[in-house]
Amino acid sequence: MALSPRPNRPLQAIAFDLDGTLASSEDVYLQVGTETLRRRGKTFDDDLRHAMMGRPAADALEVMIQWHQLKETAEELLAESEQIFWEIAAKELRTMPGATELLDWLDGHELPRGIVTSGHRKYAERILELLDLADRFAFLITADDIEQGKPAPEPYLLAAEQFGVAASEMMVLEDSHVGSQSGVAAGAFTIALPNAHTAGHAFDGVAFVAETLADPRIRQAIAPQSAG
Repeated sequence: MALSPRPNRPLQAIAFDLDGTLASSEDVYLQVGTETLRRRGKTFDDDLRHAMMGRPAADALEVMIQWHQLKETAEELLAESEQIFWEIAAKELRTMPGATELLDWLDGHELPRGIVTSGHRKYAERILELLDLADRFAFLITADDIEQGKPAPEPYLLAAEQFGVAASEMMVLEDSHVGSQSGVAAGAFTIALPNAHTAGHAFDGVAFVAETLADPRIRQAIAPQSAG
């Protein structure tokens, strides 16, 4: 496996996306979208799923409404889909491959960690509680904290501000095109982590595309002398 490119500056902080990067919530969303549209005689195909991915919930549901010309409002679909989501998540939500091991490794290094998600705060907090990760991050930036969500750079610029570092000194870990473009636009050292739902996405401008959070190039970029 090739070594990762060296960051322009030593990395001082790490910002994690949540859905599809730390949490297997994209697997849950696939089931939610399928069930929500099944009730209406519609299908949740890959093109629609990719168009919705990485966006705040209300924006994603507006895409669904326009795609299938549904009569419901985004607010109505949000209430219904949330109920379906938490019923499934309580049984099936998991951390993504390599997440726990990377966090354990990072505990031995003094880089602060935060989460930057397109989800709302209550949602993100509940996800972290289900995964027992709530106390492993310095802060949580959500859709409630920003005006322009991903792919705009604002979420990750805010993260850099929270860390007290330049964006170029921050690693961003993202699973989707929308999210990775936010990190790239902010000037962060952005790594793409495509999963089964985002494998076909374009990741222009990222430092490299990792296989999972266990990819050794992530550790090598953080601590070149102690990446084992």
